[in-house]
Amino acid sequence: NNLINSFVKIDLVIMPKCNDDWTIDYIKVLNESNIKLIIDDREGTITNQRLKIVPKKLKDLELKFDLMTTHNSIHKSLFVRSGFLSSKIKVNGATQSDYWSNSTYWKNLNEIDKNLSENLLKILFFSFGKRTYMNFYYGEEKRTWLPLIKDVNDVLIDILDKFYGKIQILYKFSGKLKRDTSEDIYRLINNSQKYIKNKSLIFLDGSKSSFDLIRNCQAILGFQTSGMIEAMNTNKPIYYVGWGDLYKDIKDTILPLEDSNCLTVCQSKDQLYDSLCNLINNYENITLQNDQKYSRAKFVEKYFTKSNGLVSDRLANIIYERI
Repeated sequence: NNLINSFVKIDLVIMPKCNDDWTIDYIKVLNESNIKLIIDDREGTITNQRLKIVPKKLKDLELKFDLMTTHNSIHKSLFVRSGFLSSKIKVNGATQSDYWSNSTYWKNLNEIDKNLSENLLKILFFSFGKRTYMNFYYGEEKRTWLPLIKDVNDVLIDILDKFYGKIQILYKFSGKLKRDTSEDIYRLINNSQKYIKNKSLIFLDGSKSSFDLIRNCQAILGFQTSGMIEAMNTNKPIYYVGWGDLYKDIKDTILPLEDSNCLTVCQSKDQLYDSLCNLINNYENITLQNDQKYSRAKFVEKYFTKSNGLVSDRLANIIYERI
């Protein structure tokens, strides 16, 4: 920090979050150096369990900042419960939501990946790992999402078998590849070699924009990811998977995505298979009703508040005012 300051005077630092080990250490350095700090916290999809567990861990850190911006009021409440002053936390929205209002950010299909086909019905699947979304929030819980992952992978293989040559399944990982995979990925790859070779099953990493893929695919499939909420910015069919003992026991503590007016809820392996078959066979006839559009807009506003395309502008103004 001193080295940088010897070349260019630091007036203000902006950080993406405050509750990682490295961010905590660096904020303490900034506090000692009396350098202004704005935290634009990037983790706005807060679950009930996270709201219950995380504030206790942040309570006694005594971190100081000039201002924190959050995505929504639930997000803000996590930090207020952590002991930070409410007056120093402003709900500004999520900068990434500007994407949906500004087509200059958008990529066409061939710009995303040369293997994606205009002529095939494309299903985007957001991969998840056996402990994704659970973190350290569930104490000694030994059960994982592995049975659910196996079921979903089985259905994807069956769908590829049935609709060979008609569809592409885009198996999308985030930037955290290890978190988003399980040992079942090797079984899926071994059982899908012909589909991988003919580009019916394509694996995509974190370098590909989920937003661009959502726009260019015909349907979205996933579990507890914020990508499912992002997909609600469109009128496309969205399929949510959630079943098994672990899911039944903790579903009230995770993101409340099981909303049949926003997406199609699949509560079993058979339901998922039937839903995807119906999608592929009747895609041209699937439309979103006005009440469903309203429900989606309301859900998006809950987690991506003030998403009017001006979040980045507001943040830039906040930074300028503080400098």
